[in-house]
Amino acid sequence: MFLPARGTAAQAPESLADLEVDASLVTFQPLISHSQVRVTLTGPEGFEVVATFGADEVPAVRLPGADGLYKYELRFSPALDREARELLAAAREAGTDLGEDPAGRPMVQRGWFSLAGGSDESPALPKSPTIR
Repeated sequence: MFLPARGTAAQAPESLADLEVDASLVTFQPLISHSQVRVTLTGPEGFEVVATFGADEVPAVRLPGADGLYKYELRFSPALDREARELLAAAREAGTDLGEDPAGRPMVQRGWFSLAGGSDESPALPKSPTIR
């Protein structure tokens, strides 16, 4: 089953991942147990990256160095035991859309950050994480 790295079953974490930004790289530090995470990152001048990382990898994306607003989405696949995987497979075969992880906690985090002069221009501001 899905097990959070922080928080309790009754309380979901405020963020699913922490964000570290410098002029050339953005790194996401997952705060929940997961099997994989898909990172979508868009930015100025048509910059767009979609990459998938396993549970044993640190999600990181090289930045083009362009100043401006960058938006990200982290879509986590839960870490499931065998029984949960079998239940999900049966639900898919039956045409049931479960929509979120089996424990009912959010699995998507969206946010933004801004670069100016090659550095994060708003370190004192929250990075606007939205969890769904």
